[in-house]
Amino acid sequence: MLAVQRLTEKLDSTVIFLAPTKPLVEQHHKSFLDLTIISSESLKTLTGATAPDKRKKIWKDLKIAFMTPQVLQNDLISGLYSIKNVSLIIFDECHRAVGDYAYCFIAKKYVEMSKYPQILGLTASPGSTEGKINEIRRNLFIEHIEIRTEKDPDVKPYIQNVSNKWIKIKLPSEFLEIKKLIEDKLKECYKFLKENDLLNSYDLKKVTRKDLLKVDKIINSKITNASDDNEKIQMFNAKKLAANAIRLSYMDELIETQGIRPLNDYFKKNEVKIRNNTANKSLRELYHDKDIKRAKELTVELLSKGVIHPKIKELMKVLTTQIKNNSLSRILVFCHFRDSVNNIVRFFEGHETIKAQKFVGQATRGTDKGLTQKEQIELIKDFKDFPWKNTRRFSEIYLRYPELTRGRDEMSERNHNISIIEKLNHIGGLCYSKKNQLGFYYEPYGAHTFHTNNSRVKDFVQRFSKFNSYIHQKGIIINGVLKHYPLSIESIKELPESEKILKEIEERPYKPNLQNFETYMVSLVGRTLYNMYIYNYTKKMWGIEPKELDVDWAISRVELRESNSELFKGQWQGLPVNGYTKFFEKMIANIPVEYNKTKINNSNHDIVLFSGKIDELHRYEFGILPYRSLRFDYKLNESWEDENYGTINLPQHPIYIRKTNFNVLYKQKASYQCIQYQEPIPPDDTNLPMYPISTSENLALFNKYLKEACNSDKIIPIGRLGLYKYLDMDKAVSLSMDMVPLIEKWNVFSPEKRYHNIRVILDKY
Repeated sequence: MLAVQRLTEKLDSTVIFLAPTKPLVEQHHKSFLDLTIISSESLKTLTGATAPDKRKKIWKDLKIAFMTPQVLQNDLISGLYSIKNVSLIIFDECHRAVGDYAYCFIAKKYVEMSKYPQILGLTASPGSTEGKINEIRRNLFIEHIEIRTEKDPDVKPYIQNVSNKWIKIKLPSEFLEIKKLIEDKLKECYKFLKENDLLNSYDLKKVTRKDLLKVDKIINSKITNASDDNEKIQMFNAKKLAANAIRLSYMDELIETQGIRPLNDYFKKNEVKIRNNTANKSLRELYHDKDIKRAKELTVELLSKGVIHPKIKELMKVLTTQIKNNSLSRILVFCHFRDSVNNIVRFFEGHETIKAQKFVGQATRGTDKGLTQKEQIELIKDFKDFPWKNTRRFSEIYLRYPELTRGRDEMSERNHNISIIEKLNHIGGLCYSKKNQLGFYYEPYGAHTFHTNNSRVKDFVQRFSKFNSYIHQKGIIINGVLKHYPLSIESIKELPESEKILKEIEERPYKPNLQNFETYMVSLVGRTLYNMYIYNYTKKMWGIEPKELDVDWAISRVELRESNSELFKGQWQGLPVNGYTKFFEKMIANIPVEYNKTKINNSNHDIVLFSGKIDELHRYEFGILPYRSLRFDYKLNESWEDENYGTINLPQHPIYIRKTNFNVLYKQKASYQCIQYQEPIPPDDTNLPMYPISTSENLALFNKYLKEACNSDKIIPIGRLGLYKYLDMDKAVSLSMDMVPLIEKWNVFSPEKRYHNIRVILDKY
């Protein structure tokens, strides 16, 4: 009403409505379209996605502009347009007008520049003290405050009845054990800080993380003004303990309020810093503490058992009861951490009556990608329209990314007519699992473990199968002795040659030699260790001298760690409980498949996604691209060295490179062991090509074929053979997802653009 009044009073004026996020901006824009008779051409949203020149042009014809403050601030700084004739600026969520937030800058400039300034601030959270409220008033030049509560007559009709019910949940003893280990260490830190007059108390309930941040500033000041070295040393110790106190306080909050997986994720994030030598001394010392080591062990143990926070189970009861009483219920669950959102959505996947969707901000947190503005708006609309909205579309807002068989599932979901032509007699290619005569799962083409820290990939694959909680650990036999893999300084110390090996590692060059695979590995682990377990394994695997291999293969596949640790750094691991074949069958349930077929009629298809050998596709015009394959032997009732390891590498064996125990991988209890041995060989009529051989010469040859393939308007190479790229399972899924937008626009792009886009995708992996 005020906006319309100002436009009526000042006919040559414009009104600006500011909100801190794009979805809020869109919401306010829609409200004005619905509630006023102002032409839609005079009501526009201006965002950073609109080019500055276009924003300048749009501005001239506007009556009301809906914007985020960052866009307006940037436009004012660049002088893109004048706000001289703006008769009103509305600041939504005006409690943000503190410090350096853009609202403060805009308000000051507006008061200075406008012919008839008027400001309206809106907030439901003005501040808990008079001082905070007055700060907002000063920054926005507010002269008068209007307060409305739920009891006021002009508000009351819009207020819903709210009933609050607190449900107290008791933490299980396993959580309390971890919590005690963390809190005992935290008390030690607090006690030291209290004894040095840096904290008023070491009571866990009285000290907050805000207090600890203040302590850090005090310590920095004391270090600067220290009168002698002893005082400096004491304060440096205090600084380490204050930093660790903040970490421990956060761990304590995670185990109490969020559960096992978020705590494990936090542990792993810091372990990565330690392994990559980016961790400071205080973090390294904390993670070497015996109590924290024990807390990590217990966390991993509970995670492997699938233990969840009891509040999730309680949430299940509450939601189930609500939906049972009202099947058309729409429910919002608010979470403090994004990890909690992911865990809750994951927990309810596949539930018959509860359909959970994730709604988060646009920012990416590590590998957890945020939502686009379009996705946010669409999800809000779908939520409002439920249950009349088409539920299939609704479910695809977050799960619309494709994969393995291969990108075909997504293409089908996007209303493309898809069919699959399969050369083999089963789906999934080499990622194939079946039961033996005694009913136990195994994989005839070798084990495919699944591990990922990509939430997009994880969310996708979980649509088609439950996964067991198997954490893949690999062993290696050196000189007849089983060791943990990958090798670490910790396990090297147990070798008879440890003194020589450690000396070579200590004397290694500051920068690795990137000439080829061999020079890189020798510069990383030294010649002795390289000869013991890397040289023979690599030569057997690839059938060539290791120095012929490209260095990128070494960088992406081999590492030396400080201590024995989990093989894969992915946040999530497992295997489909009913095997990969059932997994793929569910994925393509609505897509026709023709098996045992090697030829197709191109005229029947607009686009062909070719996952065969790219050199064969072009009749070997530029030469043959080499691959390696595997031959498999099985040995029954053979003893297995350690049930903690699903696979054991055999670098010194004259024939085999590794052996696998599928009873361990699939958590199968059997009265016998069936061990699969793998021998690398060249591919032939019976042994399919598996591994592209990554040499600089082969990669150059592949690029020739790729450029040639990009000249075709119809046939697109994909997959391990078509793109001459061997990838872990999660990377194969992710790459296929990345390929889908390119496939859909294939005929829009020139051959050069196609090649460029594929190379950009491949270079990510």
